[in-house]
Amino acid sequence: MALVSGLAVWQQYLDNERRRTDDAARQVAEVADALRTTEPRTAMLLGVAAWRTAKLPETRRALLGSLAQPETDTFTDPVPGDASERALRRSGRPGAPTSTLRGDFPSSTAGSR
Repeated sequence: MALVSGLAVWQQYLDNERRRTDDAARQVAEVADALRTTEPRTAMLLGVAAWRTAKLPETRRALLGSLAQPETDTFTDPVPGDASERALRRSGRPGAPTSTLRGDFPSSTAGSR
């Protein structure tokens, strides 16, 4: 009799643990969906983490949403304001200010001739 009741308690413990894990994975998937436009990289990582934690329809949606989203990262200008203009390199990484790209800088070869 003690063995049967011990097995029942153990099974209930495992069920409760699985339920807590599923709830946590659902919460992570919700956060991933909420961050999709403002923090796309974090949303992608959270979508994968939710799916790895528990394979549920909600976590699958977060994972597939990460695959389908066009944004992969955000750019934050290190010099805020309207005065600075920035350009991206061909690789897509932030480049130098556009005034430097136009040639508005002193020439280092001016005094060498």
